[in-house]
Amino acid sequence: MYSDNTSAYVQLDDSDMDFQADAPSNSDDSKSNEDQFEISAMSVAQCLGEAGWTLYTASDCRYCEPQAEVFEDYFAKLDVLRCDQQPNQKRCSDADITAYPTWSN
Repeated sequence: MYSDNTSAYVQLDDSDMDFQADAPSNSDDSKSNEDQFEISAMSVAQCLGEAGWTLYTASDCRYCEPQAEVFEDYFAKLDVLRCDQQPNQKRCSDADITAYPTWSN
């Protein structure tokens, strides 16, 4: 994931829909599989929503559907704008969205 404080760029591998992050470990402990924890789609969606992130998409975006699949039932809780729909075009233009999918806050 890359972030420039206004946008984050995440490449999702649709063959592996699990999120994982390294958990903090003591300097005395050796790194093992037990030092990892899973982050659920629900907690990521909740965090993105609370932080005010918006997902900009378009109807013909083949990369947007896998993101909807990652968040499953929680996708509806996210702020998602389809930039090819008339009511959203100005907001997408104002946000300088030129590629889909784009996450921005």
